[in-house]
Amino acid sequence: MFLAFSSCYLAVKALVETDEVELSLIDGIPPEGRQILDEFVGMAISEAWTCANSRGYKDMVCFGFDSLHPDLVILCEGSSLKVFTTRPN
Repeated sequence: MFLAFSSCYLAVKALVETDEVELSLIDGIPPEGRQILDEFVGMAISEAWTCANSRGYKDMVCFGFDSLHPDLVILCEGSSLKVFTTRPN
């Protein structure tokens, strides 16, 4: 899955061996694939967090869009990515 920007994109991948989240910033137009939650399109990322569990595995990333608190949470669990939003519907 990815977050697209005007001239690059952030690829988000689950590392199957460790259940960690891997982030890669890539120049160019994103490939066909799953864009993360259209409700954040056009918004600026104002904050970003990488989170490690008690064993040191980086298994979660969070993004704040136009705010100082997390709006989007991506968790790697069971070798897959799970996406949560904290914004009310």
